[in-house]
Amino acid sequence: MHFPFCKKTTSPEARRQTLPGKRGRGSGPPAAGALPPLPPDRHVFLTGFMGAGKSTAGPILAGLLGRAFTDLDRDIEMTEGMAIPEIFADPARGEAYFRGREAERIRMLVTSRTLPRVIALGGGAVEDPATRALLRDSANTFFLDAGDADALWERAGRDGPGRPLARHRADFGRLLKRRLPLYLSCGMQVDARGLDPRGVARAVTRILFRGREALLSPPGGRDSRLSAWPDRESLAEGLRERLAGGRALLLLDPALRSEAGFWREFLAGRGDVLVPESRGEEVKTFASAERILGELAARSFDRSDWLLARGGGSLTDVGGFCAGLFKRGMRLALMPTTLLAAADAAVGGKTAVNFAGAKNQCGIFYLPEEVLIEGEVLRRLPAPLVEEGLTEVYKTGLIRDPSLAGLVAREIESFLPPQDAPGPDMLLLLDAAWRAASLKAGIVSEDFREERGVRDVLNFGHTFGHAVESHYAGAEVPVSHGRAVAFGMAAALVLSERSWGLDADLARAARAVCLRLSQGGYPPVPPAESLERLFLADKKSRYGRLKFVALKAPGAPVVTGLEPAELAAAAREAVREVEAREILPWSRL
Repeated sequence: MHFPFCKKTTSPEARRQTLPGKRGRGSGPPAAGALPPLPPDRHVFLTGFMGAGKSTAGPILAGLLGRAFTDLDRDIEMTEGMAIPEIFADPARGEAYFRGREAERIRMLVTSRTLPRVIALGGGAVEDPATRALLRDSANTFFLDAGDADALWERAGRDGPGRPLARHRADFGRLLKRRLPLYLSCGMQVDARGLDPRGVARAVTRILFRGREALLSPPGGRDSRLSAWPDRESLAEGLRERLAGGRALLLLDPALRSEAGFWREFLAGRGDVLVPESRGEEVKTFASAERILGELAARSFDRSDWLLARGGGSLTDVGGFCAGLFKRGMRLALMPTTLLAAADAAVGGKTAVNFAGAKNQCGIFYLPEEVLIEGEVLRRLPAPLVEEGLTEVYKTGLIRDPSLAGLVAREIESFLPPQDAPGPDMLLLLDAAWRAASLKAGIVSEDFREERGVRDVLNFGHTFGHAVESHYAGAEVPVSHGRAVAFGMAAALVLSERSWGLDADLARAARAVCLRLSQGGYPPVPPAESLERLFLADKKSRYGRLKFVALKAPGAPVVTGLEPAELAAAAREAVREVEAREILPWSRL
């Protein structure tokens, strides 16, 4: 049993629209009414005539996306043990045999459940009507339009006898003329003229990421726009449009100090970069806030100017806190650089600093005008930080959108690949982060200041998770937030199955994903006296009972009261289930 992923569909008419590479410049997310996002969990196919650069741009694109690359011509040559010219010349085989093998291989790739790849097709693959239908309707297919017949003839001629259909100029031109409408019928056209292979790969990447934009619109408050970008350069172009020439101070996480030069050049004459001395929770202090506010005052910033924050959730927290305080509120844009921050911490308008030994004791609600999520920086994250963020993504899917939970469960090997495999998959990471952020934005829009209880559902798994995190905070190896919440969700799923009617197979499959996201195991359940003390100290407890979030079904949370002992017992049952190996394995179902 698994959570189904409702695939987004794109009409053939929309897919055939020309989407130029714009000479390597990113065009950013489209306005309302533009093309919808492309599905992130499918293969990317590159089509085009001989000499278009599919085999050279393909590996670069695969590297950018964190995917394996397949050159279908080379793949068939390896399988057949013969070069393509030899297959064409073989009386027992010939071109028709090759086309049949080509179509068979494409059908297998499209219909299989293998990890998403980048695949360069031979120039003649589109000759087969069934293949064209598969490419049009079942894959992210791009037609690399590299120029007219003369330019392509010059490129193809460099390969000499390796191209059996590139021996006569007149035949070459007629073949191109016949195939051009076939390419246009099944792939999105990318203007690759004048672009080097890396520029072609960048152009395809930016089309893959387009269309991911959402608004957080609380009643009586200003809008907060969420957008997704494949790389730092395209994000910077989008940010430049947002700033519209205004001044800005950029807070940059110390871990990203190497980017300071890029951002100083970006802000030349309009602001500067400030790198805090601390990072993580240590930056969330009044001392850090005072330094940031002092920089803003020293530069005579006003409410029309911008404070930008590029870093993890702690930096976006303190950045939002300072932006909300300075002159009673200046403009704010956040650029989260961890999956946890992108999916959760940077969204929702909660800002705070730590005080008197307690976390988030002093803060305000203050919405950023922009949250810009970048895929390339997420792709560089180490596996433990990806697991941390995926836990929040999965939680949001369970309570709000089962298709997102299903995406995490099914594609977990793409998010967390083995060390010797490509990945993590950038398109899937960014899509998951953006979808989780958008779903949270919808919840926050209904209850921005937590006055109606709507935001309570976001605490699924957190009641027990926070207690575990706090109990082990002083341990030699503390339990991370993500691992603790995964444990908390497993306990909540046990109770949801027993007391709120959650389907048993669904509950066990979801607990298998939680186990995978907890780095393969749960810590010991804290002693009863410690748990009771931590539960009663929880800000959501009332009269000795916990405000607890359970699931009646995926996407149908329920908020209820719970005795601390009940939750502790459910956690112990989750541990016993793992030890007894009764839990369903996670897999690409």
